[in-house]
Amino acid sequence: MEGESLRRSPHPALRAYVDPYIGYRHRAPVPGRHRGMPSDRLTVVIAFDEPIDLAWHGHEETRGRYWGLASGLHSVPVDIRHDGRQHGLQLGLTPLGCRALLGVPAAALARTLVSLDDLLHLPAYDELVTATWDERFAVLDRAPALVVALVASALVLFGVGAYSAMTLVGDWRRSGAQMVGIGLGAALLGYVISSALGAVAA
Repeated sequence: MEGESLRRSPHPALRAYVDPYIGYRHRAPVPGRHRGMPSDRLTVVIAFDEPIDLAWHGHEETRGRYWGLASGLHSVPVDIRHDGRQHGLQLGLTPLGCRALLGVPAAALARTLVSLDDLLHLPAYDELVTATWDERFAVLDRAPALVVALVASALVLFGVGAYSAMTLVGDWRRSGAQMVGIGLGAALLGYVISSALGAVAA
C-alpha cells in the first residue's frame, strides 16, 4: 500500500486534552481490510473522499460508515474496510479531552462507535477537505483551543464567584453565573481580536 502518514503534536496548551494528530492518505490496488488495535486514547476520526467503514472485530452487527467518528476506550480491535483508498485525520483524546471537547465523560463512550455529528459540530469541515496537511493541523489547533478555553474559563470564574459569595455575602449560584457571563464575554472578545490579528498577520 502506497501513501503517507503524518504524526503531529498539538499546541502545548492542548496536549492534556488531545495528542497526537495523525493525518493519513493511503492507496492500495485492491479493496482490503485494516485492523485498528486498542490504545490508551479515545479516538476521533474525520474521513475525507469516502466514509470510514468499520466494525468491532468479531461483531459484524456493529458495522457502520462514518464521515466523522468517535470511539471510546476498548480492548477489542476494529476491522476497517476500504475500497483501496483511506484518507482522513485521526485524533487521540485523553479522558479529560473527551469531557472538554465532546461534552461527555470517557465512560459514556467505552466500547462504542458514535457518529461525530451526535457529539461535535465541525464548522470547518469544508476547509479541512481542501486544505494542506499543515493547514488541517492548524485548524485542529484553533477549534479545540476555543472550546477548552471557554470550558476552563467558565469553571474557574464560576468557582471564583461562588467562593466570593460564600465567604462574603449573596447567592453563590447567582454570583458564580455572573462571573461566568463576564468571563465568557471577555474570552470570546479576546478570541475574536486574536483571530483578527492573526488573519492580518497572515
